[in-house]
Amino acid sequence: MRLQRAIKVLIILVILFLAYRLMTALLFDVSTSAAPEEKSRQKEEIIIPPVPAFDPSLSVIRKTSSGLRLRINNSAAVFKLDVVPLTPEENKVAKVYSADYISAMKRAKKLDVPFLPSVQLIDGKGKQFNDGLYAAIELYLQGKAKDEEGTKAWFLRELLDRLLDFRKDVKGFEKEVTDEAIVYVAAGMQLGGQKTDLPGDLQKRVAKATKDFRNEQIKSKPLGFYNWSKRLQQIFRQDRYYQKILTIRSRVQTGAAALISHIILNDPELSREHLRITKLYSRLTNPLDALTVQDYRGSTQKFGSIHEIIVSPSGVDRFIEVLRQNPAYRFRSKKEEGFYGILADIGWALIPYSRSKETDLFNRAFGLEPPPPDIELMEHLIQTIKSGKIDLTPQKNSGWYDYQLHALETLLLPEKAQESKKLVL
Repeated sequence: MRLQRAIKVLIILVILFLAYRLMTALLFDVSTSAAPEEKSRQKEEIIIPPVPAFDPSLSVIRKTSSGLRLRINNSAAVFKLDVVPLTPEENKVAKVYSADYISAMKRAKKLDVPFLPSVQLIDGKGKQFNDGLYAAIELYLQGKAKDEEGTKAWFLRELLDRLLDFRKDVKGFEKEVTDEAIVYVAAGMQLGGQKTDLPGDLQKRVAKATKDFRNEQIKSKPLGFYNWSKRLQQIFRQDRYYQKILTIRSRVQTGAAALISHIILNDPELSREHLRITKLYSRLTNPLDALTVQDYRGSTQKFGSIHEIIVSPSGVDRFIEVLRQNPAYRFRSKKEEGFYGILADIGWALIPYSRSKETDLFNRAFGLEPPPPDIELMEHLIQTIKSGKIDLTPQKNSGWYDYQLHALETLLLPEKAQESKKLVL
């Protein structure tokens, strides 16, 4: 009897001992495994920035479902953003690549895990919207027919007709300048899908100009959404051609630019349409980066007639001297000299290209020469932004592109965001 009781006590003691060892082992494992996490949490501890000043004007009234009115003011609140660790089920989804976002969403739904659109998806959707909007504007601005008044196609057709009429009464150097202007306008029109009825000698020059342009793939190859349709491809080539500079270093080209500007500026409808086109492009992209029609207004008006300018090479030389005093020319020449260290090729374009801040940066860094092979332009831009050597804040004359670039700056420098004082990242 006593032996049985002793055995029972012994068994109970063994069980208690084993239980004690098991508990201490578990506690030891938990404490040792938790220690690094605790240290990690201490290392990752984020210092909350100073609380923003309370602004009573930012109070809003909200109603609860029961009709209770609440006055809420978050002006002094600070919000912390964090990334929640994935659950095992979410990890299953994350580790499997999907052919598209719809497949990923279906898989997440099947596994009953939350589905949050990725940054890439949001960026892709935003890019599609931007491209679609820009494409619609381009098609609307160009117009469906050459005789649709108030469109780019109509503007170009009218301009070419005026130049051809002007050509009937000129000869010598004036005719040479006029022909240069006609070839410039007609070549862009043909690239844009319009037919031009020109004398044989001019038609040959236009054919050569369009062929040479198409052979310059880096300039003539449509990019992005301009490949969505043949019409958009034509618009791209047309407008890209009209970005071609008529340089002040050529008397004939400078005379052609003066003649085109004169015809547009002396016709209220053409002048209004050209101004509308260039203003729209400068707001959609950025400020224009070459002299254009409106910049020649003051300079051409200092002469009695356009014939006085283009009658001879010396007439164009006098015009160039007047043009050099033009504020727009002086600003452009000073800017180019600052970028390249030399007086670059200043000139005129019918629809000038736009210059972006990163282009300015690369021009300052590398001038007229291509960057060295070991220089990655995007990396150079990123490091310059991080160092604060370039300010991406939009200016009064900034276009849509500058605002887009400025919005992306916060991905590299979150502290520069307007919301930075409200967020703990």
